[in-house]
Amino acid sequence: MMKQCDNKALDNLMTTNNEESQNSNNALLGYWAAHEQYSMQDLLRFVVEAEKNGFTTTITSDHFHPWWHDNAYGNFAWIWIAAAAERTKRMQFVTGVTAPIYRYHPAIIAQAFASLDILYPGRIGLGLGTGESMNETPLGFDWPRREARLKRVIEAAQIISKLWYTTTNNDNNGNDIKKTSNYANEEEDGFVYFNGEYFLIRNAKLYSISIAIGILFVNCTKVSRFVKSLIISVSSFFTLPLRRI
Repeated sequence: MMKQCDNKALDNLMTTNNEESQNSNNALLGYWAAHEQYSMQDLLRFVVEAEKNGFTTTITSDHFHPWWHDNAYGNFAWIWIAAAAERTKRMQFVTGVTAPIYRYHPAIIAQAFASLDILYPGRIGLGLGTGESMNETPLGFDWPRREARLKRVIEAAQIISKLWYTTTNNDNNGNDIKKTSNYANEEEDGFVYFNGEYFLIRNAKLYSISIAIGILFVNCTKVSRFVKSLIISVSSFFTLPLRRI
């Protein structure tokens, strides 16, 4: 499930649930895990206490560099999610956000979050966004314009969806399962080909897949709009049935 934006290509890719969200009486109390501000050990303690005190969802930043230099931290969010999910019972986790611009290839994102969902079913969500320069340029990449970054995220969401929802695959117990694909050109054995403007994959396949996982899409230019859209989207992200994109 993703936040609706004005881009036509993205509109065609996404499903929205505005009416269902308005009719839902469920409410979530969310905790923000700021990996720039606290150590991994402190955040693990915090999220355990958060669950004990009624918090049901954790949004976690996913950065390479922090927002500031002095007394900052740079934890790897994906590793922390696994450790935090192991230490909690029902807490649900979503990244805010993972940026498939350069340093994260969408196929690796798909593999990582499918693996997390296998270990902690129904508790893992993926937030996608256009990212920040501070996470890409230190690794030697040029920082693309906003339009190009949005196109990259759209292609990445398409790739991730194709890898998650191939025609035939095995579940984590080795049993054959059938999945209905939204794409007509995939082979019967589930290998995926994608040739976009920015990303190319050839005969890629996830051999360990999850049954259900959702995507939250966030693309806002101002912090206030970002926080507002993130809260609105996540409030229905885990309370409504997850949908394929």
